[in-house]
Amino acid sequence: MKQISQYVLILVLLLSPVFIMAQDTNLGLTLTDKNDLKISVGARLSVDGALYLQDYTPLKSGASVSDARIRLSIVQGKWDAYYDVDFGKGILTQKNAFVRYNFSDKNSLRMGYGPEPFSISYNTSQSDLHFISRSTPVNVLAPGRALGVSFKHAGSKLFGEAGLFTENLYNNQAAGDQGFAASGRFLFRPVQNDDRSIHFGVIGRYSKIGTGYVEGNPEIFVRNMHLGSSLETNVDKSVHFIGTDVKWASEEIKYGMEFLAVSGKTFVQGEFIGSHIVRDRPDQLLFENQLGGYWSWTTLKSWLNGNPSLTALNFYGGYVEFGYLLKGSSYRYDKKNALLTRLMDNNALELVGRYSFTTLNDITEGDVFWKGQNRFFPESGITDYPPVSTSIAGGIVQTITVGANYDFTPNTRLMLHYTHTLIDNYYFEDDNAGTLQMRLQYRF
Repeated sequence: MKQISQYVLILVLLLSPVFIMAQDTNLGLTLTDKNDLKISVGARLSVDGALYLQDYTPLKSGASVSDARIRLSIVQGKWDAYYDVDFGKGILTQKNAFVRYNFSDKNSLRMGYGPEPFSISYNTSQSDLHFISRSTPVNVLAPGRALGVSFKHAGSKLFGEAGLFTENLYNNQAAGDQGFAASGRFLFRPVQNDDRSIHFGVIGRYSKIGTGYVEGNPEIFVRNMHLGSSLETNVDKSVHFIGTDVKWASEEIKYGMEFLAVSGKTFVQGEFIGSHIVRDRPDQLLFENQLGGYWSWTTLKSWLNGNPSLTALNFYGGYVEFGYLLKGSSYRYDKKNALLTRLMDNNALELVGRYSFTTLNDITEGDVFWKGQNRFFPESGITDYPPVSTSIAGGIVQTITVGANYDFTPNTRLMLHYTHTLIDNYYFEDDNAGTLQMRLQYRF
């Protein structure tokens, strides 16, 4: 924490003489803008407070600096570069770091670390979001940022972005090699003008999972992936009310669709995301490794009877959200990135609402959950040995959010939201949770 504070102080001292001469713009402070070279810096600070209203919960009410971002952008000719880091919660976190070549106003190639072209919500900057948190299905199922290369075409009617990405930014996984992914957004824009914009389309992603961990004696490499999320809050994200580890995961296919309609003082946005996970277990090797023990199976057939074959898993979720401007000029559509942008008015007031649904359950018919051992048993009965269940119970979460946002200026925003969450999870007692949240955000 002390070292991070020193970095911030050094950066401020280095840039402070320049700030005095810099030009304030909507994109940040322009340090240099001459001879085909433009350099800008910017920052964002988000302070959140949350009150968790249920009688008992492992979550702790309080306040937090959820976001403290510093960014640098450089534009020269057809090239531009972008870099930013986050010091929120006192932890240095790598965010975007990429260079881009712009063939034209419509076509560009990006190389580096940034959001994969999957999910309109995740590709929208937090400065432009109209909710304090992204929805649960996006937090659980969207892939996030990755290191790779992508090509984007932003035409008047057709928008598309696709790329190839690695699984791990720093190649520092505990075991295994980096996997890879290919993802893309493909949209049709039947209406796009100054008054109204509509787009809809499909999103897709294929990933080959290469990372995991080593277990057992003799040691066996296990490919593994984790899916999960806290409630739609940034103050206490320590508990995943929906989440699971998928052991022996080898491939994943994400698929979905999105839509956005922007018209004057109203917007409606929604997404559906599905996940199909293929599991591949080395049955012969696992059988051989357990031979010789007191409780070992003596034939592969008997081992398979106690360890059923792993089928593919299917998870999914979606949301729909809307906003209405009580005071302010209008919502704006970002044609280049196919996104809804932030408000740019003084004293703007909007009402927002959202419903979302997410499930990480894939339970074999007839399996029984025994709370005493916190695990499933197959239909054959609750015994210690040998039956093993392959059911996955990551939980089901539904959320309803209503709120109001007030923009004092295009740079300063106050948000007040209430979220009611219905939790259906075998591993938690709470069946619902109410969260009252507030955010003060400044950005330049």
